[in-house]
Amino acid sequence: MKQFVDERWLIRKRSSGKARVALVFPNSYFVGMSNLGLHVVLRLLSEEYAIACERAFINGESMNKPVRTIESGSLLSSFSVIAFSVPFEGDYPNIVRALLGSGITLRAVERKPLEPIIIGGGTALSINPEPIADIFDAIVMGEAEAVMGELSTAVEALAHEREREKIWERLSSIDGVYVPMLMDRPPNVVLADMKQIEPAHSVILTRETEFANTFLIEIARGCNFKCHYCAYGNLYCRARFFTADQVINVVRRYREKFDSVGLVSAVVSSHPEVEKIACAIADDGLRVSVSSLRADTLTEGLVAALSKRGSTSMTIAPETGTERLRRAIGKSISDEDIERAIKLAEKHGMHSIKLYFMFGLPFETDEDVTAIGELVKGLAERQKGMSFTVSACAFVPKKGTPLERFGMAPAQVLERRSKLLLSSLKGIERVRVSIESIRMSQLQALFSLGDRRVLSVIERAIGLGGSFSAWKRAVAETLCCTLEDFTQHPVTTQATN
Repeated sequence: MKQFVDERWLIRKRSSGKARVALVFPNSYFVGMSNLGLHVVLRLLSEEYAIACERAFINGESMNKPVRTIESGSLLSSFSVIAFSVPFEGDYPNIVRALLGSGITLRAVERKPLEPIIIGGGTALSINPEPIADIFDAIVMGEAEAVMGELSTAVEALAHEREREKIWERLSSIDGVYVPMLMDRPPNVVLADMKQIEPAHSVILTRETEFANTFLIEIARGCNFKCHYCAYGNLYCRARFFTADQVINVVRRYREKFDSVGLVSAVVSSHPEVEKIACAIADDGLRVSVSSLRADTLTEGLVAALSKRGSTSMTIAPETGTERLRRAIGKSISDEDIERAIKLAEKHGMHSIKLYFMFGLPFETDEDVTAIGELVKGLAERQKGMSFTVSACAFVPKKGTPLERFGMAPAQVLERRSKLLLSSLKGIERVRVSIESIRMSQLQALFSLGDRRVLSVIERAIGLGGSFSAWKRAVAETLCCTLEDFTQHPVTTQATN
């Protein structure tokens, strides 16, 4: 594999250990190796708990075929334990394809004694594990560091256990671990003690990722802003920060291995010491980039540090075109905040801005959608040295958020507002536009809001070929409603079926 050859490990690569685990990311190598969650679990298992860990990825070439690890080419079915890292609901079908293609029984309750123990974790499963809960012997609810010590001990002891009930009983005794076969509902998410752990960071560098050869490091967890549409902020509560010294020390430990550092958190610019972190890294001769910025928390010192070593772009998420709608969805940033942030970027030599928007939101009018074009046009006219990329998607309600109960807008409304948005942005110089598929957003809503019946929907849709019409038919046959009915009225639909 080309990507595998290109890798540079920052930690010891363990080929043997107390147990043998397949760590599976249910998407491509490119996506998986861009995700810090995978790196965290790999480091914990390999470095702290001496467990031999091999990685596997699910891409177009491996769909519906036996999945093999990239380290040794071993089949998933040959491992005693399979751990799935699942940050995105949209990857749920890939988990089903991987297991079916590998000849592994899909549901835990039907799995044979010699088949692998299957464990899941990641943000998507912590938000709502129910749609695919029946697959797993256990699901980690929350942060890996909080449970990995006890979980790795249990995995080592249970690696050759043949009675599935004993496996479930042992795993259910761990705080923060959900065993769907024994529990009616998931436990609360567990959080790690930030003073006792080190920031999550890259443990393998490769050019075959979204952030090619960039050392990613987490500077905070959680979020203080609680936007009404955001599952992450509502799940992990208040923001918790790693200290500047914690972050800088980890970067300097591996300093000779890279020349670019990416700072990662829900809102990088809200960290109280972010300027100190960014300046220290830049002063060490490294380029600094960030995952996300909030316009009303951006400081000139941070922008200066980002641009010092050549960063030329910035990402901001206004979400809507009007301040009224932003306030309604819990994001209280002003048009003035947005323009100020872009002026700071231009002042310090940046020339590219990416803007994220949603459409189909509760309380939205057509005027809110056309206002996106007006906002972008005004920014482009006043900042003539900047180019803009506008990325938009349909609003997808998330479990556990204040906007969950509103459901999605009808498909015809979403299609019309998508066209309205495109029309409002047409002809604006130096502006590129990308709008995500509305059909994919509808499927994401199914996975985000569904209950345990959704696994049967996924299995049936795959059996029918996986086209959008197959998904619609699978929903109708399994949930006794249309896909659109479910996405518009998820609470009512689940209560009556």
